[in-house]
Amino acid sequence: MLLNRFLEKTSALLVNEFNGFPLKLETIELNLNNKNILYVKIQSQRIDVLSFELWGEEREGQFKKIDLNIGFKLTKSNILAILTLDETRVEIYKKIRIKITTKSEQIYLNDLVLTVISKSDNHNVIFDQNIVKKDLCDKFRNLFLFGHENFHKDSACTEVYEALQNIFIRNIGSIKSIGFSGIEDPIVRRQLNSILMPFELEINAHGIKRTFRFWNEAEKKNYLEFCNKVVGSLLEISQYVCLGFGFVLGYKRSNSLIEHDDDIDILVAFDHEKVSSIVDALSAIKNQLKGNGFTVSGEFFSHLWVQEPKTQLTLDVFVGLIEGDKLSFYPSERNSLAFNDVFPAQSVIFNELEIRLPRKIENYLSKTYGSSWREEDSYFQHKWDRSQYKDIEGRRIREPQQTKGEIRYLQRLNR
Repeated sequence: MLLNRFLEKTSALLVNEFNGFPLKLETIELNLNNKNILYVKIQSQRIDVLSFELWGEEREGQFKKIDLNIGFKLTKSNILAILTLDETRVEIYKKIRIKITTKSEQIYLNDLVLTVISKSDNHNVIFDQNIVKKDLCDKFRNLFLFGHENFHKDSACTEVYEALQNIFIRNIGSIKSIGFSGIEDPIVRRQLNSILMPFELEINAHGIKRTFRFWNEAEKKNYLEFCNKVVGSLLEISQYVCLGFGFVLGYKRSNSLIEHDDDIDILVAFDHEKVSSIVDALSAIKNQLKGNGFTVSGEFFSHLWVQEPKTQLTLDVFVGLIEGDKLSFYPSERNSLAFNDVFPAQSVIFNELEIRLPRKIENYLSKTYGSSWREEDSYFQHKWDRSQYKDIEGRRIREPQQTKGEIRYLQRLNR
């Protein structure tokens, strides 16, 4: 397979040319024969996740860790760290090494620039990550253009090439959706993820995402607090609100967020006798959330994208209609849930926060994911069959957008 060979060549490029971690910088060494050095300026968009150590060469090749509080002063702001060198201390060492570590095992140091500034106000840039990125992109482009003659003719290779090119220059917002069938091949998926993970990204059901495995505890807690704000707003228009789908799965399996997931879904149910259609329910949710300051977008069959403007955090809100003693949330099968298995919701403590979950969790998971829900399956796909819901869909102004899951479902039907 061409894509397989292309990813093998890309992996080899990263290992051979960039030590397997293309844009990671761990140690900067400065020669201190020039006693005019005043300070080192370190800039990065992610300076807040970096920590620094200073090592001085006392004898040839023998380095000793230096206390930053004695003779060397480090000050940090949001995007800038300045290491001030005390002249009396500098005289002791011929060289110093600045070691940069992070709070995460896998971190991408974005737009890192190191500048040495002397008494005469000379600015000597000793490291500029933008140059490293350009070098990587040039080599990657040449690999694509001058590799196998059919690489550039293969749509799967082209799609992956464009996505990786944007990742290397950290233009995450321009990463294209990867919808080709080849991504379902376990070997190809493993190869692609081995390239993506050093950039805190991986391929999942939603595309290329920064998944929960790369989030720190503070990020997770902030996200859950945002979820609770949305839940609180929705409880003003329906008493039937809780978290659903993947979050419930992760909670029950391991009391944690699923590592390969990247968002949380909220379920909202309305009595079919009071709300006649899915379209009407979506409209009620949209008006409620917009009125409480959230950004609402996405014209999907039965869910909406919700964003908090200040933090840019996003989640999905899925709507379901209660039909007698039955309940269902597309893309699950129609009337697949017993209403009493889901509501009234129960409250649990998760990450020190009170979270609303389905009333009978195991019943909910069994009906939503099947009897094997306890076994992790990153390739699981819902059936995404809209036809079962047509009679309660309601009238729309325009055809709803297709999710990536629906696109794959239709591709399988047409094979």
